[in-house]
Amino acid sequence: ALYAKADASFKAKKYEEARQYYSEFATTFKKHANTSSAIFWVGESAYNLQDYGKAVLAYQEVIEKYKSSPKYKAAILKQGMAFYKIGKDKAGKAVLQDLIERFPTAPESTRAKQFIKEHK
Repeated sequence: ALYAKADASFKAKKYEEARQYYSEFATTFKKHANTSSAIFWVGESAYNLQDYGKAVLAYQEVIEKYKSSPKYKAAILKQGMAFYKIGKDKAGKAVLQDLIERFPTAPESTRAKQFIKEHK
């Protein structure tokens, strides 16, 4: 129910509320199948609130702890994009290049290539 509430808040563009619900879910249900997704959505909520530093940290948690998560590649992509948003272009590009090299056929890599092109 908590995860559904978080999703509903996010869809309604109530990002601060969504971030709180996703955080609560991730803290309460550490071993749940949706925990990595909840942490990813904490990052997405922060990203949409233009709180890119917090977004980077949330994506980093997914990258470090949930390598088999369906959100793993998306977390790398969004972390790279968030680095650009806070003016750390070199870090952002390094993260995106790493994604492209490790997962060349992934849709996230296609998006990463496009993003790098747009931010030269």
